Amino acid sequence: MTVRRCQGFTLIEIMLVVLLISITVTLVTVNLQRDPDQIAEQEAKRFMALVEHVRGESVLTGRTIGIAVEANDNTYSFMRPGGTWSPIGDDDILRTRYVPEYLKVEVEIEAQAGSDNAEDDEEENDEKDEEEKPPPKYIIVSSIGNITPFVFTVSGDDLSYTVSLQDGQNLSFEEATNEAS
Repeated sequence: MTVRRCQGFTLIEIMLVVLLISITVTLVTVNLQRDPDQIAEQEAKRFMALVEHVRGESVLTGRTIGIAVEANDNTYSFMRPGGTWSPIGDDDILRTRYVPEYLKVEVEIEAQAGSDNAEDDEEENDEKDEEEKPPPKYIIVSSIGNITPFVFTVSGDDLSYTVSLQDGQNLSFEEATNEAS
């Protein structure tokens, strides 16, 4: 008499596979849930690198480029003058950037001629160049590499990262602990 063995998986084999799948899913989930402070640091470093890239691009092309920072929307865009300031949409590096909504973006930009803070005696000159003047929340990178002084901060849960340009030439990167609320 022949004994037929049923083919299939045993309960132990199935449980082992389920255990391995659950361990793998857990590891992937832990790796995907990144630290907001680490992401804030990456975003600030990305902004700094892009500002340096824009400086080089402006000098090489002989064109002024504006960086429009919308802190309320956690975005920044790279703009070109020409009648009105318009986004540079045809460049993958200089596309509009979105900072994750769980991070806080703050920006302080030195007042510029043509902004709401400009002197009244400059009004005649402003009329000629009115369309070429950006709004006050633009960081201007001139064709000779000068950059409007600014302070750009990205904050995570516990740490803040600041990129600043105060002397007109050198960018600086700083880390600080967030104040307790």
